[in-house]
Amino acid sequence: PDLHSSPTRRSSDLPFLEYLDSIGTMRVSEIAACYGVDVSSVTPRLKALETAGLVAREALPTDARVSLMSITPLGTRALESVHAVRREIIAEALANTDRARVEAATQVLDTIAAFLGTPQ
Repeated sequence: PDLHSSPTRRSSDLPFLEYLDSIGTMRVSEIAACYGVDVSSVTPRLKALETAGLVAREALPTDARVSLMSITPLGTRALESVHAVRREIIAEALANTDRARVEAATQVLDTIAAFLGTPQ
């Protein structure tokens, strides 16, 4: 499965799968909060991912009005496919780049990632 091979999949759907893959099951309201939007803004996109079999919806056992979303095995495979393609593109782009420059860039990107991952 490849997200980009389906005309119904958009690259803007990737963050939904990324969140669910890294964080785990989330309420629809939590996913909306990650984007800073109302639940009504993410519901259609989540429904499309659900219809495609990339995410699953279940009711919260203690409150059936609350929907919990999780990535499915198909969604995980689709995400892994996208990541593999990205790795290939990056490897190809860097194939003729001096190893020392790649290592220096890696250190800079690691520093930025650590900074962004640290609450301010």
